[in-house]
Order: sequence, then C-alpha cells, then structure tokens
Amino acid sequence: MRNGEVSYWWQAHGIPPRRPSLPGSAEADVCIVGAGYTGLWTAYYLKRADPGLRVVMLEAAFAGYGASGRNGGWVTAGLPGSRARYAASPQGRNGVRELERQLRGTVDEVGRVCAAEGIDAGLVKGGTLTVATSPAQDTRLRHQLEQERSWGDDSEVVRYLTKEELAERMRVAGAVGALYSPHCARIQPADLVAGLADVVTRAGVLLYEATPVTSISAGRARTAAGDVRAPYILRCTEGFTADLPGQHRTLLPMNSSMIITGPLGDEAWKSIGWAGVRGLYVLYRTADRLESARRSPRTSVLARAGDLISGLPH
Repeated sequence: MRNGEVSYWWQAHGIPPRRPSLPGSAEADVCIVGAGYTGLWTAYYLKRADPGLRVVMLEAAFAGYGASGRNGGWVTAGLPGSRARYAASPQGRNGVRELERQLRGTVDEVGRVCAAEGIDAGLVKGGTLTVATSPAQDTRLRHQLEQERSWGDDSEVVRYLTKEELAERMRVAGAVGALYSPHCARIQPADLVAGLADVVTRAGVLLYEATPVTSISAGRARTAAGDVRAPYILRCTEGFTADLPGQHRTLLPMNSSMIITGPLGDEAWKSIGWAGVRGLYVLYRTADRLESARRSPRTSVLARAGDLISGLPH
C-alpha cells in the first residue's frame, strides 16, 4: 500500500461505500458518537437487549476508519497495565480476577458473534507466545510465570515452554524458552468492523457517516447538520477524543508501525519454521522495544516494533 492510505487491512477489504450523513436534527433513545469497535459493539448489545431501542450512531469518516480498521489484527485477553493498580480499586483482588475471566471470555465471544452473524473476519484462535532470546529474558519470563501462579493462573491460562517445546510449534532464532497462553485470536480487523457495521444497521441502528460531532453535552451531540438529542450520549471516540472541546488532555493517542511481507509459499513457511502457525501471535522484547509478529489470513508475515513507554513494566 502507499503511504497515506487508510490501512493495509482496508486495502485488502476494499473501502466500503459511504453511508448517508446525518440529514438534520434528530432524536433517539441512545446516541453513540464514533463507529469503531467500541461504538459498534455497544450498539450491537443494546439492540440485542432491546430491539425497539432507537439508536443513532454518528461517525466523522466511515465505520472503522480509526484504530479499529488499522491495528495489529488480534483479539487478546491480556490485561493492560498493572494488576496491583487494578487491585487498589474497591473490588480488590477478586475484581481483578473477574476482569481477567471476562477478558478471556471475550476472545471466545468475538468468535461466537462472528459465527452467529456470518462475519468472516479470518478469526483463528492460536494463542500468544512470549519468547525469550537470552538467559536474562528467560529469567524474567520464569519470574513472570511465578507472578501469574501467585494470582491463581494455572496452565490452562499460561504455561512455560522449553526451547524444545517451542520448536515443536515454531522456530525462533536464538530462542531460550517461552510463555504460551491460548487466549488470543488472529483477525482481519477491517473485515470484522465492516461486518459489525452491517449487522447493526440491519438491526435498525441509524449509522450516519461523514458526520463529525463538534461537541457533546448533556443530552445532545452537536454536528454541522444539526443536533441529535437523546437521554444517553455515549462518547466512543477513543483516539479521536482529544479533538472534542475540553477533551484535549483526556486521552493520549499513540501508534506504532508494521511491516508486511508479500504472500509466502509453502516452502518459505517450512524454511522459517512457521508451516503450522496460523493464528499465533508472537512477542519478544529487546532492551528498549517491544516487537511482535503474526501470520495474516493472506499468508503474509506482519511484524511490528514499538517503543516501550518509560515508566511501564518491561
């Protein structure tokens, strides 16, 4: 793809025809601002809970234009951040365990919805490998495993692989050992977000594209075409939140880049030791970078390298 295009995923899927913009002021039971994963999943479950609910969605570009259509392409149960910080909440340690249980269940729920709604998102649940390529990294992996066990995670959640066990799954040059968790799936994110948009609109959600929201206040989302009034206004703008008045410091958008190979043949997969790898997501760290790789539905390798943020656990 050329620099400046939306994403590799949308290039593979094809940019969808634009839906109509908001024609004028409207009223609804719920107004959702932003048609990415957050907004679309919210609309999906609202309509399942109450099919008669009047739901209006307002999207500045098109459904999935933002991070939902340009991400690493996996559904992971990994808990973002520190367990200790979550445990400081009123729910404590039990709340953290329940949150992690729900995250693991969500990976399977995405697969269930795709099957039930006929969304072909190339989903393959292959798990996550975190690979150590030095003795020091291996020591940290084993310490991490001890921490997982202290929180009650058994081998069904995460387990250690020796370099010989790892080699049975895939070959990684210089690998010493790895942690494996089955709770991660590969997806084609543009296929998923486009499928969700189709499903919710068929369910009666009014999705208006090319309709930027200029401000949100109690009971009202304002656009150039008119206001949408509703008892509930849900801000699902994620990385674009800072564009709204008064929200400049609410969220810090971040990104990383990916390199994607051309399609590889069977012999190439065998030569690099990835012949049996389908949905596996592979992570490894250098001193200052987090690097990952996975196999795409189109038999390519996608590799990502992102700078680690100072202050976050390595």
